Amino acid sequence: LFKNNGYSEPLVFQFGQECKAPVDLVWRLSNATKGDINYSGFSNHTGYNIEYQKTSQDAYTWYASNSLFTYATLSNLSENTQYRVRVQAICGSLESEWSEALS
Repeated sequence: LFKNNGYSEPLVFQFGQECKAPVDLVWRLSNATKGDINYSGFSNHTGYNIEYQKTSQDAYTWYASNSLFTYATLSNLSENTQYRVRVQAICGSLESEWSEALS
């Protein structure tokens, strides 16, 4: 009546602070080919993944960047194009959910 010969199924959990997504995102184009993103992080954030895409592209095509800070400048953007941006926190070996995308 034992499953797995009496051994427990291995489960993984993290003890400690939750890795939450960054908040208070602000995205703006600083000129025709650059955009700035700023956001607020938490004390356990060790870095950030940033993804951006043209609003005219399908939902699966994202370009990637990263930052150690709560801001980043995205360069080499296409002129006269709207972009959508989202951020994910890195907490050591863990990653948060993605923030809500901003346009």
